[in-house]
Amino acid sequence: MIKNQIHGFIALMLGVAAIGLGLTAVVIRSPWWGWMYAMSIILLPLLICYSYCAKCVCRLTCCGHVMPGWLTRYLPSRKPGKYTAWDLCGTFIPMGFLVLFPQYWLWQQREFGLIFWGLLFLALLQVRLWVCPACQNRICPVLPNKY
Repeated sequence: MIKNQIHGFIALMLGVAAIGLGLTAVVIRSPWWGWMYAMSIILLPLLICYSYCAKCVCRLTCCGHVMPGWLTRYLPSRKPGKYTAWDLCGTFIPMGFLVLFPQYWLWQQREFGLIFWGLLFLALLQVRLWVCPACQNRICPVLPNKY
């Protein structure tokens, strides 16, 4: 379990590093848009945690990312259960925004774009190989065929 939590923590840190790099790329070229993106970096993860993590049946004993499960204790409570289309929209639209918004600025400095996507790829690899297989959430729509 600790091994999976380490992988979950590493995945979160790689994701945070990628988003931080995206923020840096935006701020360098446009402080105004950087400020707007920074606000979204603060607010959208809360929406993601509320939409997805708060509904997870094992959020209080999260064997993967740990921190989102912990954060859900401070968000309005939700009944664990099957994920709806609204839950998935509340998860994947904000995630998409956080990843796609800085692309224009990232690719103005090619190295930033390459590093950004490399960090995200490594984070997804951590999740796919270690975090998701260890998770006990049998109703998770991300890996529905794992059981």
